[in-house]
Amino acid sequence: QYGGHMRFQKFLKGKRVVLMFHGDTKDLIRRYIYEVQLDGYNNEKVYNYRRLAFLTEGNCQLIKPELKESVRKKAIYIENGMDFEEGPSLYQENGEFALVSRLDRDKNPVEAIDIFMNEKMNPSYRLHIYGDGALKAEMEQKIADAGLQDRIILHGFVSDKKEIYGNKQGVISTSLTDGLPLTLLESIQYGVPVYVYDSFTACRDMVTEKTGRLIETGNQEAFVEALNNAFDMNAFDSREIKEKFSNKVITEKWMALFAELDEEVAREMSKTAADVSAAANAPATKSSFKKRLKKSLKNGLLKNEFTAAKLGVMYRNLKTGSKNKSLPMVSVIMPYYYNRKTVEKAVKSVVKSGYPNYEIVLVND
Repeated sequence: QYGGHMRFQKFLKGKRVVLMFHGDTKDLIRRYIYEVQLDGYNNEKVYNYRRLAFLTEGNCQLIKPELKESVRKKAIYIENGMDFEEGPSLYQENGEFALVSRLDRDKNPVEAIDIFMNEKMNPSYRLHIYGDGALKAEMEQKIADAGLQDRIILHGFVSDKKEIYGNKQGVISTSLTDGLPLTLLESIQYGVPVYVYDSFTACRDMVTEKTGRLIETGNQEAFVEALNNAFDMNAFDSREIKEKFSNKVITEKWMALFAELDEEVAREMSKTAADVSAAANAPATKSSFKKRLKKSLKNGLLKNEFTAAKLGVMYRNLKTGSKNKSLPMVSVIMPYYYNRKTVEKAVKSVVKSGYPNYEIVLVND
């Protein structure tokens, strides 16, 4: 992702790097939360990546007009996935609803309390809130002041998903922003419809007329009305969502992308090798060949995974026994785990390469 990549990008020239943005591209455009990233992409402050992956097709299409052409060409989308369990629906038409969320400002959980405090809300309905965060104390106080401890219950963090989604009539989300919340997919998996503010781009990929209700962001009256009118479970159908977001489908997308990147790098390596070979066979002085070799190294020949042995053969073709310090220092880093024979072979292969200016760094566990 953006922050981590910025720290390592100078070492990633020629590599198979996929940069991911797992937030809402709407927030990227309006610079809400993500204040610098869009400028970072377009001003090439972030570099050495081959693809820029977004969470959904909707997110990708929304951001493309905001990207410069060279970045736009790299934009793709691959959804988050999950393993969907097979089993009976946990839905119960019993007036029990759940909010599963961090209790922080961007998730807007206080609004869920306001909705259930609305005078038009069915007074028999109860809200179970699962999660923790900075707003917990404020929410506890708000519930206590209204005397609604029996109708709005804070459970804190709960890991048992069947406890969260079991025996529920619906799961709600009042978040102001989100990427692709797996809590909604989990709810749909267990056959429980979702009621969601239309506040983030991916919600339209997840919530259909067969899986729940999308409500205008901030319209509490509409939210209350949607909850009061029980979802027609005869229309509930999660098959399309399960197919779209299954780990099997998502894994296939990633494997296809990896294969595509392998082919891309192989073409680049082949072209570089051909260029170096042509330069080596062209009539020239030893000095000019050294310059071309040095330039090839500087331009990423090593970083495109050519081995030190191949470079050594090229260097020996100069037929000079001197230790030429004008060639760049090559650091060969070998991670190992108490495998002496393998380490010995690896070290010897570097020594035999003939390349004159190197160091070997051995790193065990």
